[in-house]
Amino acid sequence: MRAGHMPRLSWTWKTTANPTPMAQHHRLVRVRRLATDHTIPLRERVAGLLVLLYAQLISRIARMTTHDVITHHDDVLLNLGESPTPAPALLDDLLTEHTTSTEANHESNWLFPGRQPGQPLQHRSLGDALRRHEIPIQTGRTSALRHLVLQAPAPVVATMLGFHDKHTTRVLTETGGAWNRYVPSHHNQ
Repeated sequence: MRAGHMPRLSWTWKTTANPTPMAQHHRLVRVRRLATDHTIPLRERVAGLLVLLYAQLISRIARMTTHDVITHHDDVLLNLGESPTPAPALLDDLLTEHTTSTEANHESNWLFPGRQPGQPLQHRSLGDALRRHEIPIQTGRTSALRHLVLQAPAPVVATMLGFHDKHTTRVLTETGGAWNRYVPSHHNQ
């Protein structure tokens, strides 16, 4: 480039910092819409709720199998981290319906089967489908994770949802929360 034999190169830097999360109210409006709007395809409704409730990456969601949805008595559990995580009532019926419709495709165990036999749906395709329905993936994930670490200790959230505990602790610190004030134990008993 200095000698003039090559054109000058330029590129834009992409920040690695978390984007500003959406307000909790806006996230809950989208959660409610995904839970009740039957005009949105079931696949996008389930994937969007996994993003907005559990802060899951689209690439992880696309690789989930039907075995990651566990029905135990009347409860629906999701295998996202080290131990199964309970699904809220608004998601469990959708998960059951989606799993049942996915299991009708006997050639695949993918929760989100792709067009190629035996392959999962491409995460880019799933992300594009969510964006078409105005589900903000990155800001929704950030907002969900911030809300979760304010509700429970960061290491617990990390274990339940398959995140690294240092990441959830950093997110907790960014939000201004602190889980260093546990209920005092009675050491004399």
